[in-house]
Amino acid sequence: MALLIGTMNIADADYYMLWFLECTEKISQLAPAWYGLVTLLSNIWTWGETIIMLTNKRRRPPHDFMAGTVVVYTP
Repeated sequence: MALLIGTMNIADADYYMLWFLECTEKISQLAPAWYGLVTLLSNIWTWGETIIMLTNKRRRPPHDFMAGTVVVYTP
């Protein structure tokens, strides 16, 4: 959503004139201020979930702990 807002704030002529990496940088600059915070929190959640899942015996992610569920495989 934030990158869509940034894309809508760039002029068409500027968008088509920029190279791919320059274009993505410009869109990130024009995104709302909360975009950086949301990206940071999303990365923290994803890495935290991965680390928790890989370090417990049953390979349970945090949402399984919160819900009190366990995945059971049956043959």
